[in-house]
Amino acid sequence: MHWNSANDSAPKSECLDQCPEGTRKSITSPCCWQCVRCPRGTVNTFSGSENCIECPRGKLSNWARTKCVDLPLINIKYSSFGGIVVLAFLALGVLGTIFSFAVYCRFWNTPIVKASNRTLSLALLAIILMMLSLTLMNLLEPTDTICKIIYPWRYITYNLCLSILLVKVLRISSAFQIPITLCCTIPSFTNRVQVVVVITLQVILLLVLLPWLLLDPPVSTKHILTDHYIFIECKAYNYLTGKILFLLTFCCVLLQMLLCAFSSFKIRNIPENFGEAKRIAFSMYIFMFSLLAYHPVEFSMDGWYVTVVDCVTTLLTSYGFLCCIFLPKLYIIIVRPELNNSSTLSQQVTNYSFGISSVRANPALNSSTL
Repeated sequence: MHWNSANDSAPKSECLDQCPEGTRKSITSPCCWQCVRCPRGTVNTFSGSENCIECPRGKLSNWARTKCVDLPLINIKYSSFGGIVVLAFLALGVLGTIFSFAVYCRFWNTPIVKASNRTLSLALLAIILMMLSLTLMNLLEPTDTICKIIYPWRYITYNLCLSILLVKVLRISSAFQIPITLCCTIPSFTNRVQVVVVITLQVILLLVLLPWLLLDPPVSTKHILTDHYIFIECKAYNYLTGKILFLLTFCCVLLQMLLCAFSSFKIRNIPENFGEAKRIAFSMYIFMFSLLAYHPVEFSMDGWYVTVVDCVTTLLTSYGFLCCIFLPKLYIIIVRPELNNSSTLSQQVTNYSFGISSVRANPALNSSTL
């Protein structure tokens, strides 16, 4: 028999070879078939098979459709561009905090440092470092253990920071005898009272925070977008009990922030070198903006940008405290040392006292002066 081919060989039968891996048989006649590539999300690991197997949840078929591979994890990592940017701002914030700490210790006995309540200022710098470390934790891949650390760490740090700032404001109010409200004047605000206020505010928070962590603690949750990616995040609660306790925790921090902002606004007109009341108020506005930006995004959206918003709002709060409260003091201490003396501060107090006396003697000037 002679075949009509170039080398007089028999033609190759289309239905002789078995279909390779990654394809399946599609029967076209009782004795013939075609090899069809497996659809996306399915694989075939055997030659000659007529069926493709679907990949389990959280996996995707490779390009050859021969095996299932893990979906990509889109959480921000330290090595990604976003992670590097966050780490750069984090490092800058840490260096700025350590530098502020060193300057305060170096000029410990100067009037500016004394006027800003040295001990509370150092405590506030330590808490800012704790807040910055929260950014570092947010870049870790969430696990149940990390989630149980991040949430208490966040709200305890916030509460400590607000407690210190509130104590600073109340101490200034007591020193200059400026009432926060018309019927509330603090006669004396000793160191013991300061400690009691800070501890009391922490106990109030823990009374809500501890039941939340014991009854319905935060857990890590996987969000799987089929055939696309996996995103792991921390979920604050699973049940209604946890949701109520979480909202109570948030309300405790929010009310304390509003109280601190209101108090600092009421005593904003004191001599600037003797307190940071006006600048504390500005830092509270930044803090409030961060909270209002962070919580709606975290609890209504899923994706890598949730981590970005978390890191950005935490850094914004930390930078707000550093720039509003400590940067003006550092400027005077380092750049304008001639203002860091007792005579300058005494003159400011004299001018302030004279202005207050004039307002009290002539109530008609009250609205225009204050």
